[in-house]
Amino acid sequence: MSDPFGSYPAAALYYQRARTLTALRDHQEAGRAFHASLRTRAPQARRARALTTALLAESQLLQGNLEESLTTWKRFLGDYPGLRSARATASLTTMRQVLRPHSTHPDVALLTEEAAAL
Repeated sequence: MSDPFGSYPAAALYYQRARTLTALRDHQEAGRAFHASLRTRAPQARRARALTTALLAESQLLQGNLEESLTTWKRFLGDYPGLRSARATASLTTMRQVLRPHSTHPDVALLTEEAAAL
């Protein structure tokens, strides 16, 4: 008989670690854990990858890394089309909200336009 708690997907473990670190406001370590989650995520897990990518982008922005965050948000938008997920739609709304204070930045304006086209 196998132990039902004997294994746990690494991507999920890193994701949970990142969420905990985010709650503790340790955004730098959370970012590392989100990256690790994405590295170990199965290629076919598009929804999970998109949601993790959105959280990583938020974490990068909270660290003051606007350019890095924009690159990550763009990856999120690449995964977004075709997803049928309330959480993914909420992440898209969050993206617009957290980037609004930076709306005069040309790359933010382009990303916002791209998101509107979805």
